[in-house]
Amino acid sequence: RFEEDSLTGAIEHFKSPHSCRYNNANCLLSHRFGLRHAQVVALSTGTKCINGEYLSDQGLVVNDCHAEVTARRALLRFLYSQLEFFLSKRPEDWEESIFVRHKERGYRLRDNIHFHMYISTSPCGDGRLNSPYE
Repeated sequence: RFEEDSLTGAIEHFKSPHSCRYNNANCLLSHRFGLRHAQVVALSTGTKCINGEYLSDQGLVVNDCHAEVTARRALLRFLYSQLEFFLSKRPEDWEESIFVRHKERGYRLRDNIHFHMYISTSPCGDGRLNSPYE
């Protein structure tokens, strides 16, 4: 079971003094919106910014490493691995996969598969829901 408090404690333990505003994000897979038995398929921690004096113009520091971005990357990796799993199985074993064939060409998620994303802070930039300019 996912415990945000334990993740937050881990972030506090390992966080760098050179960055500010830590956040975490995760993606959950559920069947028919049954969140009680949801499976964490992507988990990430990140920073919103690096303090100015620690920025690097030589590529030595990742300036913005947002948890929602790296969680999305992990989710894509999970989806690719699931598609690879589907393609490696015989048709009689396809029930184990989250994918089904779509009209003889392509693939889609099963009808009962849903993904949910949790982010501990509101996104910044274009991902914001509320903009001070509107």
